[in-house]
Amino acid sequence: MRTCNFIFPCLLILTLTALTAGCVASKQTQQTSLSVDEMIRIAKVEDPKAVEKIKQYFSSMRKNKAFSLDPFNNTRYHWAYGYYKKELAIEKVAADRAKILFTVNKEFVWEESLTAYQASPMGKGRQFYEDGDYDSAITQFQLDIELMGPNWYTYNRLGWACLNAGMYLKSITNFTNSLQLKSDDFSRVGLAEAYLVSGEADLALSELKKISSNLSNSESNYAKHLLAMTYIANEEYLLAAKTIRQPTIGLHFSSTNKGMRIITAYPKSPATLAGLVRGDIILSFNKIPLANKESGYLGRLVANTKPGTISKITFERDGKKYQSEIITTLSETLKTDSAKLKIVQPIVQ
Repeated sequence: MRTCNFIFPCLLILTLTALTAGCVASKQTQQTSLSVDEMIRIAKVEDPKAVEKIKQYFSSMRKNKAFSLDPFNNTRYHWAYGYYKKELAIEKVAADRAKILFTVNKEFVWEESLTAYQASPMGKGRQFYEDGDYDSAITQFQLDIELMGPNWYTYNRLGWACLNAGMYLKSITNFTNSLQLKSDDFSRVGLAEAYLVSGEADLALSELKKISSNLSNSESNYAKHLLAMTYIANEEYLLAAKTIRQPTIGLHFSSTNKGMRIITAYPKSPATLAGLVRGDIILSFNKIPLANKESGYLGRLVANTKPGTISKITFERDGKKYQSEIITTLSETLKTDSAKLKIVQPIVQ
């Protein structure tokens, strides 16, 4: 779902009323003379960094620009420029047919209605995915393919949903289908992760080596972390340490109201050696509660921990609480150090 991504902490939403009667169905158009400041005010953007990003985006405009807004991720939008036809802008920035805005010299703005999108199988699937209901998301994405035909992006979404649901072989199939239709680097990252958690570290490494530089900063960091986890799976700890400098515990997780739910505990990683498995919910890290925290919170706690430090974690599994110890390191001593840890001890209720 990318051409170019820029991450900033506010979702820019402009709600505009259609004034042009001859538009194609489901597409609304408005002629306006809004200034950048007026657009920011209407969108109710208050975060200073977001305001600065938006002003930079429009002030540098020499040709037409288009950007889409992800209705399910309030830190992501996608942009393209130099497109004089809105149909080309859609093709460039809106693989999942989400909301689009298109500007010409800061004056002409049009938008795709979110209503039809949110009621579509793709929109419903995205919502289920963001809610963590991966089985329902898979059903909707499959329906989207039945109704709309094969599409690289829908197969990509199916791949991630299957991966998060623990359906690794189906994930591999869908990412492969996606890549057959379009060579997309983040689909390749997903395929590599599916291979890795299926015990095929060499195949994962092969896919990661095919990735070009066409990734956003966040995606590139994700790919580097996955590469380090692949090296660890092969017990190549020095290569892992050279790939990413900051400490890690080897997890792919999502936030919940209880804590961080583990989607993947990578093979031979600190997390796996600490006894953590898919489905566990990490409740605290070094006695710091993780309930109702965004997913990046735990990542920052780990990153700020000195390499080689043994940390205490509390987690929930099948309704019972447990405690364990985990080491934050990528060094060649990871395996021997982890053997000394106190692993998975039930907490007396």
